[in-house]
Amino acid sequence: MAQVAPGKIITDVGTLDLVPATLDQVRGISRYWPMGLVAYPGIPGNYGLVVKRGNREIFGMTLGFTEMAEEDAIQAHLISRLVIAAALPYYLKKRHHGVMVPCAYYKEQDSGEMESGIALFVGPDTKQRRVLRKPGDKLFVNILGAGGSRMVFDMVEAIARAYKCTGLPMYSIFDLQAKSISDIGGLAMYFVVVGKQVIVIKDQLDETDLVWKYVVQAGITKLSCASIGLETLPGTYCINTSRDWIEMNVDQTNK
Repeated sequence: MAQVAPGKIITDVGTLDLVPATLDQVRGISRYWPMGLVAYPGIPGNYGLVVKRGNREIFGMTLGFTEMAEEDAIQAHLISRLVIAAALPYYLKKRHHGVMVPCAYYKEQDSGEMESGIALFVGPDTKQRRVLRKPGDKLFVNILGAGGSRMVFDMVEAIARAYKCTGLPMYSIFDLQAKSISDIGGLAMYFVVVGKQVIVIKDQLDETDLVWKYVVQAGITKLSCASIGLETLPGTYCINTSRDWIEMNVDQTNK
């Protein structure tokens, strides 16, 4: 797994400092992510978000744009990455306690045209007091868990505000759908939001990537970073035992 290295990313609007994520931040991800977080024995500081276990897999909500030609889809994919970066401060103001992983995605359709859009994966804090208080909060509760729909709606609102504030072109969204991670397509994963913290997980960081400019432009000048990829595990999925096992490995790896 490629390392996400601490350091400085210099953009034409300022500098973004990347510092190593703390063990408490990693524990926070493991606590809320539905299938937990794997630590790799012998590779300290490397982790995997479990997205499949046995015949079960993570579901996310997709904001899919209308199908388009490949050239247009590539541009839309870039815009999605930028607007996610710009939306982070607006989402943080909602003060959710769980985990949010916003991604740009890109997939070729059977028609030969491309689908591009934004996928939102969540691990809600089901004990948060304001869970299920607003109209629509019970939508998708069987897929995302109690509080998951509100996290998605708040990120959608944050993305809408980011489009408006940045002036980035907004593509027509044809639906909001629940899809399994294997059905969504290729994912560009830059960030995990856990509580009030944003952790950079993008591997092979490129200083020239415009995403960092939009992060700094949004007022963020310091972020934690960690080497976190996607992981598939065999066996029967059990949410409690899998989390206990994974958290124990996090502790052992970092002693």
